[in-house]
Amino acid sequence: MNTRLCLIGVDHHTAPLAAREKFAGLAERWREIGAAPGVLGVVILSTCNRVEIYLSLAKGDAADPLAILALALGVKPEEIPQPCQVYWDEGVVEHLFRVASGLVSQVPGDSQILTQVREAAEASRLANCTDPLLEALFRFAVTTGKRVRTEVSLFPASSLATLAVSRMGEILGSLKARPVLVIGAGEMARLTAEGLLAGGAAVTLAVRGGNRPRPGLPSCPQIPFENRYAALATVEAVVSATRSSDFTLAAAPFAEAERHPALLVDLAFPPDIDPEIASVPGVTFLNLDHLEGGAFFPAALAQAETIIVEEATRFEGWRRNRSCWRGGQERPPFFPIFIDLLGAQVLVVGGGRVAGRRLTALLSFGAKVRLVAPEVGPEVRGLLGEAGLTWIKRAYQPSDLEGVGLAIAATDSRQVNQQVGREAAGAGILVSVADRHDECGFFFPALVQGDSLTAGLISNRGDHALVGRAAVRLRKEIAAIEATGGEPGEPAGDTPG
Repeated sequence: MNTRLCLIGVDHHTAPLAAREKFAGLAERWREIGAAPGVLGVVILSTCNRVEIYLSLAKGDAADPLAILALALGVKPEEIPQPCQVYWDEGVVEHLFRVASGLVSQVPGDSQILTQVREAAEASRLANCTDPLLEALFRFAVTTGKRVRTEVSLFPASSLATLAVSRMGEILGSLKARPVLVIGAGEMARLTAEGLLAGGAAVTLAVRGGNRPRPGLPSCPQIPFENRYAALATVEAVVSATRSSDFTLAAAPFAEAERHPALLVDLAFPPDIDPEIASVPGVTFLNLDHLEGGAFFPAALAQAETIIVEEATRFEGWRRNRSCWRGGQERPPFFPIFIDLLGAQVLVVGGGRVAGRRLTALLSFGAKVRLVAPEVGPEVRGLLGEAGLTWIKRAYQPSDLEGVGLAIAATDSRQVNQQVGREAAGAGILVSVADRHDECGFFFPALVQGDSLTAGLISNRGDHALVGRAAVRLRKEIAAIEATGGEPGEPAGDTPG
């Protein structure tokens, strides 16, 4: 393989919040990292509980991940905050797939991390900092996370927000009628506020521009962000969950407040609440390091790990194949393309079962089909009255190619199919030869159609059984997506993993 995968970073398992905070600025250093010698692509996954840099490195170069990280942090390699994790190749794949599946989240089975993995890859793509290897890695990771979420039923449906709300109820004795101030308007603030309201708390939101309603937030009172300190005197607890680069609650103005709430919860990364506030008498302070809970059922964990191994094996197979065709040993995957067939002239040679399937699809897309065959089977005979289909009842002749834009050879004769393929290609006509991939100019896909979506599937190796299984699954996915107007069940998060 001409490239290597590398991961360098920290998470809540190996580094406390204070150490992770030193890496927080890396989320904005895409281009600096991507421009380092030997770096072909970079994706940065930054959440409340982890800051991880995924790198695609040129194998022949002496790219040092620690030197790259030091450059991004603006320090010498020996000054990099420790502990810092480094993974290579298979270790990177396994780790990311476990992250996307919620197995290494602070809250087991965290419901938001999958969205964050997808958004990290999208952000890198928009910054022109990714490459095909990382694109595929994160695509496989998202697939893995989806499979775990849909196929493993024993994971707790939880998030850091739900855990925080539960801990607050334990500390306060009850949430019922307790006045709570939630600072923030993002996904974490929304989830926390909803959880508090469900528990009976009296929630007030402090948001920027709080004099106007913010769509998507729970139905509860809102105050301007600037009035948060004044509101401290009226609440028993405060939760802060923003993306602010400054403290939302600083030590000095907090100390000057008329009254202090008994409980402060900081769900932000970097932190929202000045750590000095933790020393104020009578105040209980929780941050991300204090929130952890839940466990997997052993059977669920084993099932999830099996899925991860399967998907990691699929990814490594993709990677090996890609390396082979780039080295000239194997051809690359086929490129999908969609064309308008309305009124297009198409030649189909053959009258059997395969020809019948091709005719059905072509006519449904509005093509005008010239069918050449001495005889036709029942699959074709039922289509002979269809508009746009003309049957020429004889054997194939080279003149049948005149005026057509596409040709399909689907007879039971290897010799005839080869002749059609060779003569069509010689005339510059795209041709699909049913029994030989290597003679095709285009490939007739398995079609999956919904009301507004159309997908085509082929196998790069001619594995028709695999295509059939994939088509069945894809039909269900498309039906579900069209029924909801988008991808079902995926939260739009901006918070932890």
